[in-house]
Amino acid sequence: MACSTDTDNKRLMVSDGTLSNVLFIVVDTLRADYLSIYGGESATPNIDTLAASGVRFERAYSHAPITGPSHSSMFTSLLPRVHGVRNHFQVLNDEHVTLAEILKRNHWNTAAFVSLGVLKARVGLSQGFNEYHDSFGLDWWKTSDQLNNEILPWISRQKEPFFLWVHYSDPHEPYAPVDRIYPQLLIKQAGVENLTTTIEADANTKSIPLVVPPGRTVIKVSTVGVPLHRPIRLQGIRTTDSQVEAECVSGCESAKNIKNPETFSATVVINNLNDTKTNTNLILRADEVLTLQELRRRYQEEVEYSDRQIGFLLDSLHSTEKLDDTLIILTADHGEGLGNHGTVGHVSQLYDEQLRVPLILSWPGHLPANKVVKTPVSLIDLLPTITDLFNLSDDFERSGRTLVPLMLGSAVHDVTPSIIAETFSPPAPRERRALITDDYKLIVTPAQNRTELYDLIDDPEELQNEKGRPRVLAELREELRSNLSNLKVRKPDERPISEDQLRQLRSLGYVR
Repeated sequence: MACSTDTDNKRLMVSDGTLSNVLFIVVDTLRADYLSIYGGESATPNIDTLAASGVRFERAYSHAPITGPSHSSMFTSLLPRVHGVRNHFQVLNDEHVTLAEILKRNHWNTAAFVSLGVLKARVGLSQGFNEYHDSFGLDWWKTSDQLNNEILPWISRQKEPFFLWVHYSDPHEPYAPVDRIYPQLLIKQAGVENLTTTIEADANTKSIPLVVPPGRTVIKVSTVGVPLHRPIRLQGIRTTDSQVEAECVSGCESAKNIKNPETFSATVVINNLNDTKTNTNLILRADEVLTLQELRRRYQEEVEYSDRQIGFLLDSLHSTEKLDDTLIILTADHGEGLGNHGTVGHVSQLYDEQLRVPLILSWPGHLPANKVVKTPVSLIDLLPTITDLFNLSDDFERSGRTLVPLMLGSAVHDVTPSIIAETFSPPAPRERRALITDDYKLIVTPAQNRTELYDLIDDPEELQNEKGRPRVLAELREELRSNLSNLKVRKPDERPISEDQLRQLRSLGYVR
């Protein structure tokens, strides 16, 4: 691809009518500080190599620690208050012009492969995609290898420039790495000797065929073979027939057998309201109950697993001779608490473990290699950056800024724009607001009349509330108030949600 450089503003432009591919990788729930290139203990050689080939942003932030709102901000360059998506019950209105729509209008073939059901086309993020792959089985998630089985053949078929959004989500709850050995559970229907099924307690929902007579049938669930190392629980128990009810009457929530803690035993009662034998399926999932230490270990395993799958994705670009002509962006929508500040998940807090995400841009021959930018940036900056790199017109009002000057070193912003982040209720139990500057983070929780101020330079783990700096506190409070009051707030577009969708949100930790 031939490219010319505008020496006045160092903007990269396509000069001969050809386009580069754009690969946009989002790893859901990925904390920056778990990657080795960001100082973490995880072995992530493929992401490290990608960072060495491009620009790594040391301090990139999400605007909302929840998947749907964060992705909506990425694709519109608008804050959640402005684009109107604050939770997974709301959708992105089609009046917005998204990044995918801009690239499609400029002749990119656009495709998306998503791995969580909260990003299904119904939430509005499919706008602008020629293809939007969002099919799921019993669970609302896919592993990265399952997604790659769809993506890699797609890449090999492409003859024209493409914009490909790849959404991996292995680090997301439930923490169940695919390459582990899980406890085995035996499921047996009372009175039917030949009906026994073995399943794994691997957090994946199972469908077990049953033939049940009218009335009451007892199903026994118990451990097989080796002693348990940790408790087990059964969840999501139901059948596929509306006239066949399923209820756990003992053991499902007790996690371990009280008399013998190395075994598990539960009883599920099936009540067939039909007058005849009925073919149905028992639906359930078995999880291990994890200690915080084990949870962190499995999260790290899933980060490393995601890195291996990213390696396969990049190898596919290389083998099809597309790698050198592809702008690659890797980031995350938010992080995860993992016990820091007393929180395991991500929807309720605004500390760096929830908000600070990796951000890497690599484009061989066009962007510097092995460059680190320490200036705080945010996810709403991605859309303006991509349109700037390709010199694309965009007449819509955006909240973000182009990062091209920071990457090329051709300009330094006199004042770094402050970054706003928020939690919203529901699903967060309390709404919080944060303002992030070069040096500080302010967190305000109105319902508790609580204010937190952290010096991000001297106290990056946000352990010491600096309320003894009244001048800084007052200035940042006023800046946050002023910035929020100047936003053009959009009323959310609500969509009805089914019982099954509510169940799926619960399984992903969004409904407690």
